[in-house]
Amino acid sequence: MKLTSIKGGLFDCSQKIVLLSLIFTGLFLILGNQRVSGNDPVSEEMLQQRTVTGTILDENSNPMPGVNIQVEGTTLGVISDVNGKYTISVPRTDAVLVFTFVGYKEMKVASSGRTTIDVTMEPSVESLEEVVVV
Repeated sequence: MKLTSIKGGLFDCSQKIVLLSLIFTGLFLILGNQRVSGNDPVSEEMLQQRTVTGTILDENSNPMPGVNIQVEGTTLGVISDVNGKYTISVPRTDAVLVFTFVGYKEMKVASSGRTTIDVTMEPSVESLEEVVVV
């Protein structure tokens, strides 16, 4: 059986760890000093973002679970909970919220900087011309 010695060992390993630590520390110091300017459009949008909450009721003042709430022109949306309550983050203070539910009229409400918007949904009274029974 032939014995071979391993060169380097623990000492060589610790040198590599120290070297890598110094490199990464330098990168963090260089990259960590970058700041977001006030002229950055992303930062302005983040400053305008607001959270809107509210309750959705039917024509009899009962809470409506499962109502779709969407910010018009975006893919941002939520669904009201069992108590008809919702919370949604809107990207702009002038955002329009669209409330939809099967059998009820679509409602559009401008947020106008408000943080609470309560809505009463109106039933959609449309007659069916044909009914298909399967």
